[in-house]
Amino acid sequence: MDFAFINELVRLLESNNVFKFTFTGAKILALGLLLFRILETFTKDFEGQDPKMGNILTILGYGAIIMCSDWVIVSIENVFAGVDVAMQNSSSDSFSQLNTQISTKLDLIFKGAKRWYDYIGIFFGSIYIIIMYMFALLLGACIKIADLSMTASYLVIRIFIVKLLQFLFPLAIALSTYSGTQKLFHTWILRYIGVFILGIAYIGIINIMSLVQTTVLSQFESSGAGSLYDTGLFGIGILVAMVVTFTIKVKLFSSVTSYVSGMFQ
Repeated sequence: MDFAFINELVRLLESNNVFKFTFTGAKILALGLLLFRILETFTKDFEGQDPKMGNILTILGYGAIIMCSDWVIVSIENVFAGVDVAMQNSSSDSFSQLNTQISTKLDLIFKGAKRWYDYIGIFFGSIYIIIMYMFALLLGACIKIADLSMTASYLVIRIFIVKLLQFLFPLAIALSTYSGTQKLFHTWILRYIGVFILGIAYIGIINIMSLVQTTVLSQFESSGAGSLYDTGLFGIGILVAMVVTFTIKVKLFSSVTSYVSGMFQ
């Protein structure tokens, strides 16, 4: 399974307002907050009889950014468009490859069987190995569902945070002009960069886990002639590779998300 559905989700979000509040409404609210800030600044300067045009001009500059916030968001999205393209081309098919290898091994076990009693003889002669492979197929199906669910959830959460930050962009600019929330715009920038870095990190996790799985499984491969012992050993290796790969992947997603989020805050 690839994650092209993420880009389709992004396209749907562009035409569906999940927040039930328009981006234009957020801009109007931000401009309203900025207007109050201008009045507050002008009043303080007037009462102090020391008018400072620099303060007013700075706030007006923020207002200009708010007015152009649509263009700013689109420009930033274009800069990081490569992340979404790479996400579309990424796929989590590690466990599918393992299932394919299991099917290949089962075919080798029954190779040479021509009649029904040949299959029965081979089945009872290799029953333990066949049961182990069948268990591996069942376990692989369960782990694959859990893996896809976990990976997709992290990707969808990232998309939701990106859209939420885009929606909050005008408000973050306006509120940063107030004394109690001066660092809000700076924090918004860090968070926005962080979610795109997370996209790159998630792509890396998906790709590196394929290498980890291959490396673990290679420890159980044999250069022999395909004896029952070698076949059974490879079956054990598949079970180990499934569990180890999934466990590491869960930990990586959790740790990397926490690390990157902590870095950009």
